[in-house]
Amino acid sequence: MRTVLSTGRSSVHAEGLDGAGGFTLLEMMVVIVLLALAAAALSMSSARGLAAAHADKACSDTASLLRATRIQAMETGTTQRLDIDPSAHLLRDFRGRTHALPLDLAVSVFGADALSSARVSGIAFAADGSSSGGHISLLRQRMRCRIDVSWLTGATEIDKRIVADSDADPASRRSDGTAANTSVDNGANFPGNAPGTP
Repeated sequence: MRTVLSTGRSSVHAEGLDGAGGFTLLEMMVVIVLLALAAAALSMSSARGLAAAHADKACSDTASLLRATRIQAMETGTTQRLDIDPSAHLLRDFRGRTHALPLDLAVSVFGADALSSARVSGIAFAADGSSSGGHISLLRQRMRCRIDVSWLTGATEIDKRIVADSDADPASRRSDGTAANTSVDNGANFPGNAPGTP
């Protein structure tokens, strides 16, 4: 039942028990909390997706730099190399330009071509397209991108896979989320390249 109270020019409608009421304060608070939780979940999902995209791009870019280095060696007829500094998360190409890798990646390198510094390794390419061989591994949580370089042909291949929990040790992470485990494993120097030559 609805009662209409007239007060001159305006009227006030009061809803009875059988009428449709408005939202209560509690209901509005519940809706606000649900909206806030949904926004937080969406933000976290977007952040994870963005970090994964950056890691995937770093993998592709590193492979592209290796291929460009090989082409440069074949075109110029001189040995060229790509230098990798895992601890600094940096690559240096044959032009001397540096390229940064995301800090949340754990970087490891195995290569036969070593520079004088124990922190830095390099993969070199000869004029005939062959290389010193080796691989670069980029690990983010359980997603690993391994870039293999054939010593015989100099061909570069990418292998992306989910690794076991034992290979994604959380102890390798710093408190700020950046990668703590970075390593260089070097073998013999590439023929024709003395250690320390750029």
